[in-house]
This record gives sequence, C-alpha cells and structure tokens, in this order.
Amino acid sequence: MAGRQHINLTGAQVTSLNAAITIIMGILIPILVALSKAERESLRKMGEKRTGYVNEIWNALDANPTIIPDSYDMADFTLDRSSGTELTSLYNTLVNLTDLLSDSIMILGNQNMGDADAGLELLKSESKHNATVKTVLDAILAGHKNPRIARPEISVPAGGSVSTDVTKGSRFANHGTTVFTLFKGVLTTGGVTVGPGDSVLIADGWNTIRIENMSGTTAGTYVIS
Repeated sequence: MAGRQHINLTGAQVTSLNAAITIIMGILIPILVALSKAERESLRKMGEKRTGYVNEIWNALDANPTIIPDSYDMADFTLDRSSGTELTSLYNTLVNLTDLLSDSIMILGNQNMGDADAGLELLKSESKHNATVKTVLDAILAGHKNPRIARPEISVPAGGSVSTDVTKGSRFANHGTTVFTLFKGVLTTGGVTVGPGDSVLIADGWNTIRIENMSGTTAGTYVIS
C-alpha cells in the first residue's frame, strides 16, 4: 500500500447498496437458523475433510439407488447437501467482502487521525495570536483530558458469538476492525449491524443480547459502558 487511499461512494451508489442489502436480508433472514451457544457447541462440524466424506457417501448412494430402503430419505440428503454448498459459497463471498470493508475502514480511520493530528498543530500555532481559535482549542483539549472510567474490552473470536446481560441506556461500542451484529435475545433474528468505531444505545427491553462477529478471519472487540 502506497500513498493516501481514497474510497468514495456516491449517494446513488450508497442507495443502490442499501437496496441490495435489504433484498439479501429479506431473502436470507426468514430462512436462516440462529443457534444458541450451547446448540452450536453440541453440533458436529463439517470441515473440508468431512465435506469429502459426505460427498463420497452421497455419490456412492446415488450410483446404487437399489440399495436405498424407503426409510432412508435420499431426497432430503440431496437437498441439504446442495443447500449447504450454496450457503458456503455465499458465506465465503460475504466474508471476503466484510474483510475488505474492515481493512478499508481501518485505513480511513488511520488517515482521519493523521489529519486530525496535523489539524491540531495548525490550531495550536494559530491559537498563539488568535483568541477565538484558542478558546476552541482549549475546549477540544479539555474534552479529551476528562477522566473516563476504564471499561474492559471484550474479544469475540472470528466467526464467533457471545451473549451478555445489558441494561437500558448502556452503550455498545465496537472497538475492533470487524463488523458485529447485535440480536435482542439469544435466539432472535433480525439484528443490528455495528461497524468498526460505531456504537449503539441499548434500547428498553434489550436485557440479554447476542453479539456475533461477522468476520470469519479476524477477532473483534467491543465495550459496553
């Protein structure tokens, strides 16, 4: 990476992207399954090796239909295998996209902080002979020197999720570089997306939230204050 990075979206592009995301969520959310932590831990996981095992068994049965009894539902096996392949491909595409978004947001944040540092120096220089600027600068510096209660950062592994109790009026802040989705309750669907550096106020009725890290490769961190 060399030089300053510019990532500019037009208003029309943002509108189109939001419309596309709405369509995607409208298709997927009603049919996808949300598991509890206990349910997720109890299930057998089908990685690359077990995918080969499943495919080999399906191929063998498909080649020998006469050995399949009526009690064995080959149609369900075929449908689930096909759906799993389609969702895995979609998931990998979305993970690559969210990772690119996370990296881009990190770059822009770094550039923003560099610009702010340079701007601070300009304000300091001007404040030496400009009372108005000095008043503004003093207010900025005072605001960033106020003591704050340190809140622990909580880490969520790549592709993982955690659940925690919250109270109305507390704030969830994304301190990492990944995207989180917050769900009202352990088993609910239709979550709220919180990007890197963003925060949301916990609403009334949100007593236990489920926090999912949407990145499959990078751990995320958050703070509730």
